Amino acid sequence: MNIAVFFAHPDDAEIWAGGTLKKHVDLGDKVTSYMFHELNDIRIAESKQALSILGIRGEYHNTQPYQQPNFENLLKCIEVMPDVVITHWEKDTHIEHQLVFRLSLMLAHFAKRYHKKTPCLLMTSTYGGQGIDTLFSPTIIVDITNEIQSKREAILCHVSQRPENILNDIESQNRILGSQVKTQFAEGFIEYPLFGFKRTALRSNLGDLFINGGG
Repeated sequence: MNIAVFFAHPDDAEIWAGGTLKKHVDLGDKVTSYMFHELNDIRIAESKQALSILGIRGEYHNTQPYQQPNFENLLKCIEVMPDVVITHWEKDTHIEHQLVFRLSLMLAHFAKRYHKKTPCLLMTSTYGGQGIDTLFSPTIIVDITNEIQSKREAILCHVSQRPENILNDIESQNRILGSQVKTQFAEGFIEYPLFGFKRTALRSNLGDLFINGGG
């Protein structure tokens, strides 16, 4: 399975989906993380160290603050349309998160129109789980108990962002989600209903979404 991850900042993938991504790398899936904002030398170096822990390839597309990333430049780097796209929640309150969500949505529509392929578009939580007008309530929950240590180590690579200040909050979210599926730690996702189609369930991993057409 080919998973493309689109997040605004170098630590976002690790914070919101690091355990799930590590799980899929270990399952033999291809995972590529695309980042767009705050890409200075320090943050890129931290990102490379963190992604190496998770086994993920990183792509860096420097974009001006609060500006939409360039879609045409992104397409030049994507040889095969992904099966799964993971990105920010559409109701995220951070403007750069919103812009990258829109970029991900454009890619999904492009894949459908020009490649006859509709990726599964998944959205992650945000700080405090607080969206513009609602709380994040995932419909897909993935057990990351075996991956939590790798996720923790990857987040701590982002020294310039003082990760110790947010690590407890992130792990608290993961514990709460884990309790919903009777495990210790989990990450949650909401599927964006591309063309009116959704696959919603509690999942051991994202590959389950494709068994028997998604169930």
